[in-house]
Amino acid sequence: MMKNIMLPLAALLCILFGCKHEHGAESGHAHDADGNHITPAEPTLEPLAYTIYTDKTELFVEFKPLVVGAESRFAAHFTALGDLFKAIGEGSVTLSLVGATGEKQAITADKPEVPGIFRLRMTPEKTGVFKLVFDIKTPAFTDKITIENVEVFADEKTAIEKQEPTEGGGSDITYLKEQAWKVEFANAPAKIQPFSEVVRTSGQILAAPGDEAVLTAQISGIVTFSVKNMVSGTSVGKGATLFKVKSNEVVQSNLGAAVQQAGNDLATAKKNFERASELVKDKIISEKEFLEAKLRLENAQTQLANVSVSKNFNQNRQSVSAPISGFLKNVLVENGRSCMQDSRWRPFQKASGSCCGRMFPKNISRNSPRSPPPISRQPTAGRFSAPPI
Repeated sequence: MMKNIMLPLAALLCILFGCKHEHGAESGHAHDADGNHITPAEPTLEPLAYTIYTDKTELFVEFKPLVVGAESRFAAHFTALGDLFKAIGEGSVTLSLVGATGEKQAITADKPEVPGIFRLRMTPEKTGVFKLVFDIKTPAFTDKITIENVEVFADEKTAIEKQEPTEGGGSDITYLKEQAWKVEFANAPAKIQPFSEVVRTSGQILAAPGDEAVLTAQISGIVTFSVKNMVSGTSVGKGATLFKVKSNEVVQSNLGAAVQQAGNDLATAKKNFERASELVKDKIISEKEFLEAKLRLENAQTQLANVSVSKNFNQNRQSVSAPISGFLKNVLVENGRSCMQDSRWRPFQKASGSCCGRMFPKNISRNSPRSPPPISRQPTAGRFSAPPI
């Protein structure tokens, strides 16, 4: 009885100890989540890919390593280069396998399967190291692209043993040729070359604040240029007389009368103020009356200043000189034409009959390409100006 019990027990122990082995990472084989053995997949041939450029063509081709007696399929993508890369839609491609001694095996595709893609099939006949030559003929051009050192293996096993291990998928972005052909696309090799420190662009040079002088006529009259050929771009020096305004019987100016009246008012206001100053001391007049006399004097002084002109002014003539050195930007009144007295508070007024001008300083040459374009001529307004150069 005991013997019958021990025999099954011994058999069970043999089974348990016979199946015991390590299931860790170093056990030499893999297991699934349930502990079952996973048979590794058999290695296969990975396709080769080449991208080659010439002056006329870009070739992208994929094919598996070549094996004697095995048919190899080539997907050759041809792109015509230019400002935009376009698929080659017409033409033929001949693929040649050329040996070191000149022996050659060739196959031809008479037209693309779809625009840009030529399908070719070849069965290598000999082992060795060869050149793959693509000869392309299109209505527009012919070209030749060569891939050097392409090995033909004796069998698939040898090809698998010699193929390089594939890298794991990274962060590369795939952009198919079929996608690039549908849009405006092109690329170029990166290269080192000198570049200019000047960025070429367009624009307009404007005067800095304070670099523009506005010339305004103080009386109405006839304009006479003091400089011959006074046009936009004319160089003038500081203090140079640019034009004169002379009143006549047709265009009368009351500025002289206004100056005389302002002078009389000022003299009267001054006498009244002096009298008030003595009377206020003796308390004959009130402080309020004294302050009113003082205010009338100040107003008379301001009025005279408002109607006064430069030392070159007289009742019938005004000379206008350049306050800075520079170039005339615009001449907006014609020689011999009349102009009206410009408003003191609106020196940039462009109303018909006004007469004023602008100048810019001599910063750079008048003929410099950086000069701003002249402003349009407006003969009805008496304004002229000059740009900074």
